[in-house]
Amino acid sequence: MFVVLENLDEALKSTGISKSLLADKAGLSPSTVDRAVRARRIRRETSRKIISAVKSQASIEEASDIVVVESPEPSQSAKMPATIESDDVREVYVQSSWNMRAFMLLRFRHFATFSVILAFIATGAFRVDEVSDFRGYILIFGVLITIAFWILDFRTGEYLSFHARRMSMLESKMLKRFDDVKLPEHPQPRLLSASTVTNIIFLLILFGWLSFSVIQIAQRNEPQTTDPALPQSSTENPPDRASDTPP
Repeated sequence: MFVVLENLDEALKSTGISKSLLADKAGLSPSTVDRAVRARRIRRETSRKIISAVKSQASIEEASDIVVVESPEPSQSAKMPATIESDDVREVYVQSSWNMRAFMLLRFRHFATFSVILAFIATGAFRVDEVSDFRGYILIFGVLITIAFWILDFRTGEYLSFHARRMSMLESKMLKRFDDVKLPEHPQPRLLSASTVTNIIFLLILFGWLSFSVIQIAQRNEPQTTDPALPQSSTENPPDRASDTPP
C-alpha cells in the first residue's frame, strides 16, 4: 500500500530538521526522503519511519501536522503514468544499492576483525611461553572463532548477492523503455570469484588450526622415553663415609 505525506515540507521547515538528518534518523536513503517531502507516493512502512523520526526530533504537536493520505493501487485497466512507475522502480533501486554498499562494508569489517583476533590467538599460541600449558585450549578456540566468522561471512555474502541480483533486475526494467541504451556487461571472474577466494582462505586457516591441534594432542599423549646412552641416576642412598672411618 502506497501513501502520500502532506505538510511534511512545512513540518520540517518549522522544526528546523534537514532532509539529511531525517534520512539518517529514519534509516532511509536521501532520495526516498526527498520523494516524501515532495508529496510523492511512498510505501506505508516508509511513512511510519519518517513520522517516527520527526517525532523523535520535534514535539508531537508539530509531527501531528503531517497528514497521511492513502494512494490506492490503480486497476489493471488504468494506465499508470510513466513518471510514477519509473520513480517507484528508481526508489527500490536506490535502496538496494545502499543496502548492497552497507553489506560490502560489513563484510570487510568482519574480515578485518577476524584478522585482528586471529593475530592475537596465534601470538598467544606460539609466541607466549607463559601460556604453553593452555596451548591446546587456545588452538581449539582458534578453530571455533574461524568457524563462527566463516558462517558470518557466508550469510553476509548471501545478502550481498541478493541485492546484486535485485539491482540487475531493476536495471533491465528501467532500460526497457530505452532501446538505444546499452550498458557494459558485468565483468566475469576469469578464474575464481571473490567469494570463492574468501572461502578458500577460511578453509586453509581452519585446516591450519586443526593440524596444530592434532599435533598438540599427539605430543601430550606421547610417552616420554629415556635415552639409554645417558647415565642413569642412582636412586640408592650413597654410603655413609663417616661410618667407614676408624674411630
